Amino acid sequence: MPPSFQQVLNSRLFKFTVGEKIDGSPTEFHVHEEAFAALSEPLSSLMRGGMAESQAACAKWDDVSKETFERFAQFAYTGDYSIPKTEMRVAKEEIINRAPIDTSNELSEVPESYMAPPPPSDSWRPVEPVFGFPTGPGFGFAGVYSPVSKRGKKKKTKFQKSTNQIFQSLSFPPPASRDNYEESYEPSEEFNQNQDYSNVFLGHASLYVLGDFWLVDSLKSLALYKLHTTLCAFEINEESVEDILALTRYAYSEEVGGAGYNEGIGGLRSLVCQFLKVNAVALSRDEGFMEILGEGGQISKDMFKAVAQMAM
Repeated sequence: MPPSFQQVLNSRLFKFTVGEKIDGSPTEFHVHEEAFAALSEPLSSLMRGGMAESQAACAKWDDVSKETFERFAQFAYTGDYSIPKTEMRVAKEEIINRAPIDTSNELSEVPESYMAPPPPSDSWRPVEPVFGFPTGPGFGFAGVYSPVSKRGKKKKTKFQKSTNQIFQSLSFPPPASRDNYEESYEPSEEFNQNQDYSNVFLGHASLYVLGDFWLVDSLKSLALYKLHTTLCAFEINEESVEDILALTRYAYSEEVGGAGYNEGIGGLRSLVCQFLKVNAVALSRDEGFMEILGEGGQISKDMFKAVAQMAM
């Protein structure tokens, strides 16, 4: 059972220093211990098990990027994480031939035609009340008439009987979204050929690897779900193939480790390899992908097994 909000809020602050091996610039984060320790037994041992990290209330994750940790923390607090945004793809020719941008007049005056005219001086009007309840002597809350007897006690009237009905009929609908980040959770099911997806692929994959290391199965499942949804919409062409190559190199890199195609549907490498298998014909025409296979290693073994299964 996850901890309550009060338990999280009142728990000890724990410092993580991340990213030094990634970009050479470490970043510090202070998080609530209860939110992280509840994710898995290894994390609970790290933060509460009496080790040096637990006693000092700090730990170093040098090989975890700042962006990956931010999404990991978001998952620890909310149970979900925002998907990295795609970036506009820039063609190689456009990078080479792009002219420098002149920013010397960037803060020049705005033309008058662009400026909204000032509101007229008499434009303000008081807002009309929603309910036109009568006011005055003898009228109480919601305009209900309550005559007072000589003894100072209010007499029950038929108007009072309807007061509760009037109150219950008031409408206060909740906002359309009760989570400020809800729209950023679900992966898009549409492919945009002008967008670079490598950042999205690596964002999901790096969270899977972090969840696998600390035995956070729920995070692993969520990352695979989002990655699979994005891959289902993804289309391979001469430019987008680079995004798949980036994901393949990361999934089969030494720092990721893990089993290969035989680990079943639940693994990162298995998911990547199955996508490569389905698109083997298109990928066979790409020199970059063939170079990856030519290097040998686990990916060559997995691809051979995957393609062999198709022939059975």
